[in-house]
Amino acid sequence: MSSSSSLVFLILGLVLSIDCFLGVIEVKAGTSVDIELDGSGALEKYVGSKVYTFNFSGPNRGFFTDNATKAKVAASNLQIKGNTLVITKATKADAAKYRRGSDGIELVVL
Repeated sequence: MSSSSSLVFLILGLVLSIDCFLGVIEVKAGTSVDIELDGSGALEKYVGSKVYTFNFSGPNRGFFTDNATKAKVAASNLQIKGNTLVITKATKADAAKYRRGSDGIELVVL
């Protein structure tokens, strides 16, 4: 196999792995949602082309951080329970794809 075809398979594999989410969770606005995904480390939130990171430990614990600007994004409706992110009252702003390790879900807020 040539190096160019190997590169194509590598890129294709990366693209496919980015969009492999386990499922969709639909909730009504105002509903509490537990986001519990396997893996360790931070939870990533994908909203359009923006990516935010939620840390369960360290100086940014309890905040989403904008990956591009590194700014903390405050959210009064978030709680940490062990390794679970709890959205106490889901809003349209919480609708996104969430990933931790190789697990991911899409949250739809109706």
